Amino acid sequence: MQLEAATQGLSPEFLRYLTKVREENGQTIANFLLAMKFETDLSDNYRRSLIKTLSRLSQFCNNKPFKSISRQEIISFLDSFRKPEDVDPMYKWIGKYNLYLTYLIRFFKWLYSPDMDRKDRPKPSIIQNLHRQKRREPVYLQAN
Repeated sequence: MQLEAATQGLSPEFLRYLTKVREENGQTIANFLLAMKFETDLSDNYRRSLIKTLSRLSQFCNNKPFKSISRQEIISFLDSFRKPEDVDPMYKWIGKYNLYLTYLIRFFKWLYSPDMDRKDRPKPSIIQNLHRQKRREPVYLQAN
């Protein structure tokens, strides 16, 4: 029931994202989305992005319960988006990395302190000192 409520108004593929991961993780993602919907006005696009990101994290970590995921697994997940300069000369991977980091910080803050006001939630140690990547100049714009 919660999975359906969390994906209400989205195409059926997003419900499938939640059913492909471990049941406990799917429920956790649904609970997070419902909590965020209550706390803020989530757009459908933002919900879609959260579902994709958190489902990918779950699958990347072999569907371990989210509270069992280690800091190193989160770092490895984020690092999986890095691309060498010759493959991504525009450094587009940095935007994806930073976006996913933002989603993960918000999620893990909620996961470890769901009953606190969202503005007062501390960063749990699992995401402490994870920093955004600085944007880089594309190779063709760099001075020689």
